[in-house]
Amino acid sequence: MVWRLTLSRTPLPSRRNSSPGPSPTSSCSRSASTTSAIHYPPHPDPEDNEFGFAPHTDNNFLTFLAQSALPGLEVRTAEGEWIRPPAVPGTFVVNTGAMLARYSNDRFRATPHRVVNRNGASRYAIPFFLGPNHDSFVDCVPTCVSSDNPPHYEPTTYGAFTERLLTLNFAHRRADGASEYASGRGHDRGPAVLDGGT
Repeated sequence: MVWRLTLSRTPLPSRRNSSPGPSPTSSCSRSASTTSAIHYPPHPDPEDNEFGFAPHTDNNFLTFLAQSALPGLEVRTAEGEWIRPPAVPGTFVVNTGAMLARYSNDRFRATPHRVVNRNGASRYAIPFFLGPNHDSFVDCVPTCVSSDNPPHYEPTTYGAFTERLLTLNFAHRRADGASEYASGRGHDRGPAVLDGGT
């Protein structure tokens, strides 16, 4: 149900007059979608750089999160300010991920977000992560590219992108000790890119 809702409500970039290849919608026909149940213990007086989940962007296509009675999710605006989305009962918060940024050539940028549970009680979240098929070819759609706005990314597959991300972010998987995503030199040129919490 959430998968259908996600695809039906997403303003996907147009593929009119495009070259052959899968669209963002068809690339999710066997999607690598996951749902996570996450517990955030109370942390009413956090120090700087203390988080329930550190700043990051998701590496998937879109993330849907049902609104919680307890706040905690914070998103970073284009101006660099961290804000809490308005809590509207019965609605979802939708975060864009790295795959949508790649398809749209950054027309829809990945949403930097973090979790800080400043409440006096535990907070629970069950985000739904919509990802493309692992073997999907991910490239900018032609209508998002022009002579003044060339492609920002090299073509890849979702599986290759995820494997490279894991290699860069986890020390036991890399030989050189460098992590371009964890150090902020990756997709968002800011927070680390993770497939994780919301």
